[in-house]
Amino acid sequence: MTSFSSFPLQRCVLVAAALLCHGTTALSLLGRKSTANQVLAYLQQNDQLAPFVSQGGTAVITGGNSGIGAETVKALVASGMNVVVCARNIDSANQLKDELGTATKDRVEIEYLDLSSLASVQEAAASICSKHDGIDVLINNAGIMALPQRETTTDGIEKQFGTNHVGHHYLTRLLLPQMRNKGRVVNVASTAHNFGLSAGNEDWESKESYTPWGAYGTSKLSNILFTKQLKKELVSVNQGKMIDSVCLHPGVIASPLWKHSLPSFMQPLVGLIANKSVEQGAATSVYCALSRHVEDGAYYDDCSPVEPSQKAQSDQLQEALWMYTEQLLTEKGFELPSSSVVAENVAAVN
Repeated sequence: MTSFSSFPLQRCVLVAAALLCHGTTALSLLGRKSTANQVLAYLQQNDQLAPFVSQGGTAVITGGNSGIGAETVKALVASGMNVVVCARNIDSANQLKDELGTATKDRVEIEYLDLSSLASVQEAAASICSKHDGIDVLINNAGIMALPQRETTTDGIEKQFGTNHVGHHYLTRLLLPQMRNKGRVVNVASTAHNFGLSAGNEDWESKESYTPWGAYGTSKLSNILFTKQLKKELVSVNQGKMIDSVCLHPGVIASPLWKHSLPSFMQPLVGLIANKSVEQGAATSVYCALSRHVEDGAYYDDCSPVEPSQKAQSDQLQEALWMYTEQLLTEKGFELPSSSVVAENVAAVN
């Protein structure tokens, strides 16, 4: 059991410094200070929007009711897409929908989703698939960060790993058969993945040792490993690239995500740690979701592909995490679509 007394202020500062020092090299006019709206405008003006945007495609996003998720939803709707906002807090999701105005809110649908409950994930996926013939973009955005003590999900999985990774892995696997050709999966990771486990110490659920940032780092490392292994799995079953899988670091943002990571008296420090506004934090998510060209399997920062840590590029860890997660879901009693079903449906849904 870990408390804030075992996680002193100086370590919080070191964590923040590491997050801020993550280098970026923008390949375009877009960069660290770009906002979600500026990214959308750039893509529109330079004819760089993915084809599914002009076709009124459908995007599904988790945690779209607040923070960078809400800003991402606003940009997706402004682009002309239909958006399914998956959220645990339905009231705040409906409030966001009302704020969008009558001209656009008809293209927004609210779906209840609690990623810490695999039954909830299963129900949400079934509901989405029953209402939509095809999905063009899945943005796995929701997350929790640096819980002071080790907690578990409804299904008995370490809560950060279970919410940030396992829930999204399961949701993605269930929605893949419904995804259209040339679609994409976007996973919101973090440069905090550097604090996660390494090869040879694959304690995915922090059973042997728990620290708030270590467990968060492992969950964010899992987002990148999942992205890269998903690319390989899709290429294998489809014998060619039909759905892109990418991930990203949004930046260090003053958002509700920090509510568990610092005690209340230190919350005012978040504004000093952050290097981006919420609007800027959503920029790379919007770029990865809507840009005509993305690099399959890549990790993005400030709208450009960058190299993650060496462990995030480990084929061994990518395969180990995939196998661990798939087995974990099976052990918990949740069925997964077969690879053949995914391949057949992706080819058919156009």
